[in-house]
Amino acid sequence: MNTFTTRLSRALLLALVTAAAGCGKGTTQQGTLYSIGINQSLSCYISHNIYVVQQAAVASVRGAGYTVDNEAIDTRESIVEGRTALDKTVRIRAFKQGDKVTRLEVYVAGDTEAAKELLDAIERGAG
Repeated sequence: MNTFTTRLSRALLLALVTAAAGCGKGTTQQGTLYSIGINQSLSCYISHNIYVVQQAAVASVRGAGYTVDNEAIDTRESIVEGRTALDKTVRIRAFKQGDKVTRLEVYVAGDTEAAKELLDAIERGAG
């Protein structure tokens, strides 16, 4: 291959890897950095224990008018699953990272704006 083709191939490969790794980043109203996954879920770390996060997640889902179909928690992880009014999936998963650090994944049917609203509400509720 010539130099131009090699450079073009590398640039295209880099763009593809970057797109596959994640779709973006942002911050919540409280300033927490989150990343947007390829499935449009938001992931972040928040400085609250998993039990507080779970309570805030359930309250936030209900506060948004979504139904809660399932909620479960143990010492290491938790989940809240529900549905929107148009029967779209809502899912919040939390994973204990430390006594006061929880990794959070928020998904609302591929709608990053709705997921961000839930994440903001969870932070306010946990605060």
